Amino acid sequence: LDRELRYTPGDLWLVAAATGVGKSTLLQEMERRATVPTIFFSVEMSRQQLMDRTISANAGIDSWKIRRGALSPSELAMVMAEVDDYERRDDHLLVDNAGLTTAAMESVLRIASVRFGVRIAYLDYIQRLADKGDSEYARVTAISNAVARIARQTGVNIVAAAQVNRQSKDGEPPRKSDLRDSGYLEQDAAAILALGRAEGSTDVKLIVRKSRSGLEGYTVDFVFDAFHSRILETSEARMRDASPVGADS
Repeated sequence: LDRELRYTPGDLWLVAAATGVGKSTLLQEMERRATVPTIFFSVEMSRQQLMDRTISANAGIDSWKIRRGALSPSELAMVMAEVDDYERRDDHLLVDNAGLTTAAMESVLRIASVRFGVRIAYLDYIQRLADKGDSEYARVTAISNAVARIARQTGVNIVAAAQVNRQSKDGEPPRKSDLRDSGYLEQDAAAILALGRAEGSTDVKLIVRKSRSGLEGYTVDFVFDAFHSRILETSEARMRDASPVGADS
């Protein structure tokens, strides 16, 4: 997926999935792999929750152990090193605000793009932005239009998680028409990446439902690793499982 998809300045991408499938985890995985300055806007999770998940993924330590403080001396040293690195970085910014609006997001993003050179923004998730509207359809339509405009005007590629209306029982990724609350989400997005995962399964399927670069229909299989807050391509998961390096003790 990293080889096939190319971040595009000024585009809005959507990562579409039902609750619990792993769209937030995929957004964080994409942010971790980014080679340019980024900013992560979260209206779902607090800074501490995001930090715990990032440290778990980077250090390869069970996220439950980090939350509970049930760490061995060596694991604690690894976590403290990750915390120190996390706090000192200015190329991966984080904004956690449950009341975030598109106006506030635009203001922060304009400053971050100039001051820190931010080129990619991640948003979790787009329908949760706190803008008002006469109806839910009107509200989400205005949000979709505004976020797409912000991407164009700032030249920042915005990658936003998006909730869908239903979850397929067989884990099939949603279609574009399943995007919740407004058809303008589909219209405004330059790319739509749809995630599907059957209940209780760790197998995740991604299908590119829309792409202006000609990748529509492209499919990737992932493995959802809830213990370490990661989503890995199947080939990566096999390599990790085969390697004794970094294995949990």
